[in-house]
Amino acid sequence: MKKFLLFTTLALLFFRRAFTVEIFQDDFYLFNLSRAGNFFYPLKPYGFYRPIGIEAFYWFADQLNKLALTRIIVFGVFGLGLVFLQKTVYLLTKNSRLATLTSIIYLFSFTHVFQLYWLATFQEIAMMTCSIIATYYFLSNRYLASAVSFTLALFSREQAMLLPVALGVVTSKFKQLSLLGLMALPFALIYVVNYPTVAVRPEYSPVLNPKLIANNLTWYTLWSAGLPNFFPDYLFSLTSLPTNYFWQAISSNHAWPYLITWDGYIIILIFSILKIRSRQLLKIAIICAGLYLIYILPISVIVHKWMVRLTVPVIFFSFFIAYVIDKSPRMLGIITLTLYILFNYLAIPIHENTSTYMYESQITSRTKQYLQNLNPKPGTTFYFSDDRKILSGWEGSQKLKLTLFDQHFLEYWYPNQKLQAVYEFEATPPKDAITIKSELLL
Repeated sequence: MKKFLLFTTLALLFFRRAFTVEIFQDDFYLFNLSRAGNFFYPLKPYGFYRPIGIEAFYWFADQLNKLALTRIIVFGVFGLGLVFLQKTVYLLTKNSRLATLTSIIYLFSFTHVFQLYWLATFQEIAMMTCSIIATYYFLSNRYLASAVSFTLALFSREQAMLLPVALGVVTSKFKQLSLLGLMALPFALIYVVNYPTVAVRPEYSPVLNPKLIANNLTWYTLWSAGLPNFFPDYLFSLTSLPTNYFWQAISSNHAWPYLITWDGYIIILIFSILKIRSRQLLKIAIICAGLYLIYILPISVIVHKWMVRLTVPVIFFSFFIAYVIDKSPRMLGIITLTLYILFNYLAIPIHENTSTYMYESQITSRTKQYLQNLNPKPGTTFYFSDDRKILSGWEGSQKLKLTLFDQHFLEYWYPNQKLQAVYEFEATPPKDAITIKSELLL
């Protein structure tokens, strides 16, 4: 319990601005979807079968009707995952310091901005935590508890199907592993059946292009190592020069202190690795790389790169870094850990902005307040107008439709009142509609 409170409190302090984020985009749709029930029905309108990670979670959050309480639950599940990560590493290594270091390093990774700030990504936290618990119980020979936890992970996100493969790297209990594999088969079948719904969206369609896969692998690895998420927007390939806006993006995002600290951390980390240089370190590096690739390769064929998908892969980076720190001379280890925590601390506010979560939240808050002031009657139609021609999906009524998820924000805030939203970029103003300038909300 002490470690759970410690890890959860540290996460709450480090990522405290998550509590300032409103619901946005998918949240509106998923809240409405959860009200329909049928959580475990296999055919889903949005294509993914995640009844616990999505529908059950949103249903429970809807019953609570307190966003702050929901976020505490998210952080609590995250803290539970950190506790079982520490227990699992200790079970494997019998090294208490290494186990605690692994959890601490994983906790402080700035990549968790992408999982802790948006309710729609709770599925990642749930899948990660249940997978780690399943691993701990499996390695402890408590196979029933492991099977239950694995089932919860499968119900949270389909990526959990990779767990039996990953466990095959660290254990030789192949008979028990085959049973876990059999448990995953129905979920694999459901995924295949639902896949046509997913594949209609180009960003989720696999592309078996070696250049794309290599580029995605490179960026996922560099992100895991600590580089910012916006680099691929200006540096399309490591073999090409960055665009003219690359340096401007670093300055405008105030990223220089973070990147300079990251450089110092990397130099010290490499120095520590060269100082240790042992067969055991090489073995650990190969095992961590293998486990990392098990989870990264399946998503490397997808065009759309997203830091949120690093929830599990970053664990293996964290273990390797913890091992290096544990085996380094005491002062060198302290410097490495300090620089690691510092660069992640500096990276968090940058990624709070580059993730666009804060911006999306501001739009939702303004819209909510504006509509409350209007106090609309049932059957009202709102027309979101544009002051100028829209040049991209990040402007005007087109951006508003994306953030508010079309009609779903009205269905969530004003259920059964038959309110309607019309957006200028795709329609003319209906008769008797209340006109709202999109720029007022953006």
